Amino acid sequence: MEQRKEVIFDIGQPVGPTNQSVSNLTSFVGTIGRNKRFVSLLYTNWHAVTPKAKKFMWNYVNTKFILPDSGEKWVIQVIRDAWKRF
Repeated sequence: MEQRKEVIFDIGQPVGPTNQSVSNLTSFVGTIGRNKRFVSLLYTNWHAVTPKAKKFMWNYVNTKFILPDSGEKWVIQVIRDAWKRF
C-alpha cells in the first residue's frame, strides 16, 4: 500500500514540505477534474456539481495525501479549473 504524502498549506496555498510534493498534489488534483468518474461531462456549469460530489473528490484526494482542512477550498478550485479546461 502506498504511503500518503503530507502537504502543508499556508494562506490557502500548498507550500511543502518540498516542491516535489506540491507538484505531485497539483498534478493529481488536476487529473480528478478531467476524469468523468468524478465530474460528469453532462454538467454544463460547475455550480451544478453537487456538494456531495465535491466532498467525494476532497475525500478521495485525502486517500493519497495528508492535507489540512484549510486546503479543501484550494483542492476544489484546482479541480474546477481543470474541469473547465477539459
